Amino acid sequence: MVRRAIICAVVVAVLAGAALADSWTIYTVDSSGDVGKHSSIAVDSQGHVHISYYNASFTALKYATNESGNWQTYLLCSGNDIGLHTSIALDSSDEPHISYYYLTCGNLMYSFKDSVTWHPSTVDDGGTYGDVGQYTSIAIDSDDNPHISYYDRHNYDLKYATSSGSGWDIYTIDDGSCAGQYTSIALDSEDHVHISYYDCYNQDLKYATNASGSWVTYTIDSTDCVGQYTSIALDSEEHVHISYYDCTNSDLKYATNASGSWQIYTLDADQVVGRYSSIAIGPGDKVYIAYHHSNNGELRYVTNLGGSWQVKVIDSGGSNVVGMYASLAVDSAGNMYVSYYDYTDKDLKCAIGAPTLIELSGFRIEAVDDGLAVEWTTSYERDNAGWNLYRSADGGEYVKLNDALIEPHQYDYEYIDADVEAGIRYCYELEAVDLDGSTQTFGPECVNFGSADGDATDLPDFGSDDADAVSATGGCGLR
Repeated sequence: MVRRAIICAVVVAVLAGAALADSWTIYTVDSSGDVGKHSSIAVDSQGHVHISYYNASFTALKYATNESGNWQTYLLCSGNDIGLHTSIALDSSDEPHISYYYLTCGNLMYSFKDSVTWHPSTVDDGGTYGDVGQYTSIAIDSDDNPHISYYDRHNYDLKYATSSGSGWDIYTIDDGSCAGQYTSIALDSEDHVHISYYDCYNQDLKYATNASGSWVTYTIDSTDCVGQYTSIALDSEEHVHISYYDCTNSDLKYATNASGSWQIYTLDADQVVGRYSSIAIGPGDKVYIAYHHSNNGELRYVTNLGGSWQVKVIDSGGSNVVGMYASLAVDSAGNMYVSYYDYTDKDLKCAIGAPTLIELSGFRIEAVDDGLAVEWTTSYERDNAGWNLYRSADGGEYVKLNDALIEPHQYDYEYIDADVEAGIRYCYELEAVDLDGSTQTFGPECVNFGSADGDATDLPDFGSDDADAVSATGGCGLR
């Protein structure tokens, strides 16, 4: 059954709200030849990283991990273009499972590691004239069984395979003309399957699931040429989140049904952006998407962690082109892990870091006996070293009021500004200082203090629609 989803398209302004200041450690994981294409990443329960990827120099499948404390790489299968379109997932014992494509034979392959060794096998050989296994994506269910979505290039279909240990059950999910490229798979808490993919005939983003008990496919976005480089993730409420590329406008797009109906957003429209997108859901059901900026040759990510969408650069590459074949994982603490390909040096890289931010939920000024009380409230703080408060009088230069950093104590703050005069308009800006010295600025928030006769209580009604009013839950924009 094919259903066409109801679409609401939204273009997002990404530079509003709380700001992010990041600290990244970037590793060259493998530099032995042309390595790092088709990378896929997973993070285990101990915070160890596992990456599958393709070695183009040896046409081989490789695997890297830092579980020993240092990066170690392994050649799993070599020769005859084996190891393209890799995807990795971990089971309940933190053991890796990898799906991949064998180009020469046109087969979908699978390999898993137990406590001793790796076990490779053929999942689908496509029959006599088949060519199956491109755009693989793997997930592991609650019983440690693998589920793989992939593309049947011979029949132009979306296919799906699963195994409980006694052979593979293989299904054709969408047999439309050229449906199934750029697949991405996720499982919900009941082990129902959710797959995002590209319909290259209609140039649409599509989504398939068996959550109702039978397979149903939906068209999520049918604007011209959308849906390449899809990536899917589910939040704690089983809502679906999909990142993908708009090849008409060269933008990064994002679709979700978290509101009850499908909503579509353009998250980054800065030149050619959004290829190799990879999505993950972090603590608090916050969304993270890593992707490639083609014009700048850099690795970027976007997140709504600070309450609104923010675009940041992970690796600008310097003189190198980086960020292709990006794959993202986020752990339970909100740390980000991104594997990607350095096109210039032909290396596999991995960036590990965490967004550091302050999320401001309230910022207001009110009259007190001693002058003006500047009050602010945070709903989230990470690596906050303290605050500076700046004031401008009647449009003049901003001057810092505090001599030393105002110490962080999460989550309610107040500063009494006693050096004020009636009849003056005062504006205040907050500066959060991160442990690494980077800063975030909030405001300004302004108020007309009293009247010319010195009535210090002549302030706006903060619960009204007065233009000078400061909402207790708003007005927290990034300068």
